[in-house]
Amino acid sequence: TDPSSWTPPDGPLPSLDLFISNCRRDINCLNFSTPLTYSNLSPPERIALRSLYCNPDLIIKPADKGGAVVVWCTDVYRTEARRQLSDTSSYISLDHNPTDEQQALTSSTITDLITSGSLPSKASNLIVP
Repeated sequence: TDPSSWTPPDGPLPSLDLFISNCRRDINCLNFSTPLTYSNLSPPERIALRSLYCNPDLIIKPADKGGAVVVWCTDVYRTEARRQLSDTSSYISLDHNPTDEQQALTSSTITDLITSGSLPSKASNLIVP
């Protein structure tokens, strides 16, 4: 399908509409393919961050919620991972890696849905591995 050309009607606050329009214009002028050439960290902060990142005794992961960062001692992280994975009410041990089979099933299902018209043909570019 083609992109929508619908535009919401102007709101009750012309100054807010102008602000939104200016924000959209400014965002459209940004070049997201160009990497940032500056850092918001001071050189000592950058060194400290690199030191943490390269420390094999630490695991740094994004938190499950809230956008925070969690720093774990590697041994504590592995112990917790083993504890969770050994919970048989949530996980079962597999005798093989089912990824290839699941990808083939997913691909076949998506192809069938595209063929039947339930999904647009462009969907295969976005979903099929």
